Amino acid sequence: MGVAGFYGQDQPQQWRLLAVDTRVPNLLNEYAMQAGKIVGERHFSRRPDEDLPSIVIPLGNLRIDSPQAFAIANENARRAGVGFDSVHYQLRCRDLRKEPVWVINLIDQQQNTVGVQYLSAITGETLRSVWHRPGTQEYSNVNAPDGIFNKLGKTIGDAGGSIAKKSPLKKSNAKTVPVPNYHPQPTRTPVQTGSESSDGDSTSTTVKKVVHP
Repeated sequence: MGVAGFYGQDQPQQWRLLAVDTRVPNLLNEYAMQAGKIVGERHFSRRPDEDLPSIVIPLGNLRIDSPQAFAIANENARRAGVGFDSVHYQLRCRDLRKEPVWVINLIDQQQNTVGVQYLSAITGETLRSVWHRPGTQEYSNVNAPDGIFNKLGKTIGDAGGSIAKKSPLKKSNAKTVPVPNYHPQPTRTPVQTGSESSDGDSTSTTVKKVVHP
């Protein structure tokens, strides 16, 4: 139902997948994926106040993968003159039309949001862009402790929060690959397409599109 990745430069080292068992629709299953393997998981019940995905993503409709989504978002930021340091990704269906949408949250060196972009995962069209330029009142309001970015920071909602922060993931039986701590890098204005991961290696992973014959 949902995919999320955090602090991508340009791709995150780990993805969070949210799934549901149709036999128990109120029970959600979250899996941490790294290098194509499950490295952690947890299971929890949906609460009424949580903005969590509820529509299954039709994988056959997925045409835009995460590197392509980054390239589009990076170009939009370049045109808008907005610099950023890393990216939060979300992939979810926004309405009953079952159109998968990438929600790309651009994060600066202070780990504040400077913009959110909504991209069609079918066509790559930019559906909506919202900019929060540093030094503006909007930037201060959105990133305040009680602002919308931090209020939604513990969900997989529009502001790019992490469902993983609600409670710790338990280790799966699969071999766990340690995830390096995030180290802020100098802010790029904007980030260049195809940039390396935070420690300069190639351990980042991508969400691939479905290839049709």
